[in-house]
Amino acid sequence: MGLKEFDFGELTQEEYLKSNGLSPRDAFIPSEEERKSDQKRLLIMLSQNNNPDTGKNYTAKELSEIFSYDPRTVQKFLREAGYFSQPRPEVRYDELPENEKSFFIGLGLGDFQVGKSHWGSEGFITVATQSPKERKRQVLQKTLGTWGEVRDSSDKLRVYVSSPTFNFMEEPPVTPRFLDAKSRYAPFLLGMMTARLTEKDSRISLHNDRMLEMIHTKFEGHFGFRMGNFRIDERQSPSGVNSLPVIEVRHPGEVFAALVEVPTVSTLPFFRELANLE
Repeated sequence: MGLKEFDFGELTQEEYLKSNGLSPRDAFIPSEEERKSDQKRLLIMLSQNNNPDTGKNYTAKELSEIFSYDPRTVQKFLREAGYFSQPRPEVRYDELPENEKSFFIGLGLGDFQVGKSHWGSEGFITVATQSPKERKRQVLQKTLGTWGEVRDSSDKLRVYVSSPTFNFMEEPPVTPRFLDAKSRYAPFLLGMMTARLTEKDSRISLHNDRMLEMIHTKFEGHFGFRMGNFRIDERQSPSGVNSLPVIEVRHPGEVFAALVEVPTVSTLPFFRELANLE
C-alpha cells in the first residue's frame, strides 16, 4: 500500500482545476512542498508506533513501502527528527529476585507512564515520569534504574528495562494470593507507598476500591495493627460526582518501621538509597 502522489500530468494545479471547471477557491489541493511536509510528519509519527501485523516498531523498509519512498529517504527523515540519535538501551537480563519484583509491582501502581518500545527485534519496557518533582524522578532512577538505563531530559525521565522480565509493570498483578505472603506484601506496600503516599495529608488513593480495601485489610492481618482508615471520598467535578477510594495512613512512620522489620524489605539492594531520598 502506498500513498499515491497527486498527478496533474503536464498541467499546473491552477490549470488542472480550470480544465475541470473549478477554481482554486473550490477545492484545497496542497502544494507539493506542503504535501511532502505532511507526509514527512505522518511518517515520523508512525515510526514511533507498533506495526499491528508484527507488534514491533515499523522498520525503515516497511515505512518506505507505505509512503512510496526510498528506504534511504526514510532513514534521512528519521535521523533529522532525532529518532535514531539514541543507541540501544543497556539493561540487565539476570533473574529478578522476588522481593524486588514485589516492590516494583507496588511502584507500578504509581502514576507513571508505562509502555513497550523496540530497538530492532529486541523489546523493552519503558517507565517514565514527566513530573517536575525531583524526588519522583529520583525514586525511578534509584530503584528501577538499577535494572536498566535511565535517560533524563528537561521534560521527562525514562527508564528502560528488559522485556518480558518487566512486562508486569504494564498491569501490576495484585491478587489476594500475592498479598497473602508477608514476604511479598511488605516490599509491595513499600513500593506502593513510595509511589502514591501524599506528603501533605498522608493518603493513598487508587481507582480500584476492592484492591485498595484488600491492601488495607491485609496490613492488619500481617502486622497486628491498622495502618489507617479506608473510605470512599466523593468529589464534585464538571462531569458529576466522582468516587475516589483512599487510605488515610494514621502514622506513616509506624507503618514504615513495621515494613523495615521484614527481611524482604531491609535486604532490598536500593533500600538505603530510598531511605535517604528527601
